[in-house]
Amino acid sequence: MSKEEFRTILPLFKDLRSSISKTMKLFIAKKTAVRKVAVNPTQGIYPVSQTKDHLVSLLHHLSGFEKELDHTLPFDQDLTSAFGTMKTEIDFQIALAISAYRKD
Repeated sequence: MSKEEFRTILPLFKDLRSSISKTMKLFIAKKTAVRKVAVNPTQGIYPVSQTKDHLVSLLHHLSGFEKELDHTLPFDQDLTSAFGTMKTEIDFQIALAISAYRKD
């Protein structure tokens, strides 16, 4: 993956992070009835049926981006920092969701 390709993908990754974060907030809220209903797509919040697919996709991309950063982009501190920040935020949202479900 070239530096230019990575820069092209990064905004899409940010959008995915935002959508997953909003979805996690539904999980954390434990609003079962709301989570079973398809939510307006313009809100960027997805029903449970789509959430697993988004998380699988997200984790796949995280793994791929980490490998690229290790081998291709270590020279670009801005990209490395942006990716690190997003990964931390995503990890935090996932941890909150897991914690909320374990309390049930």
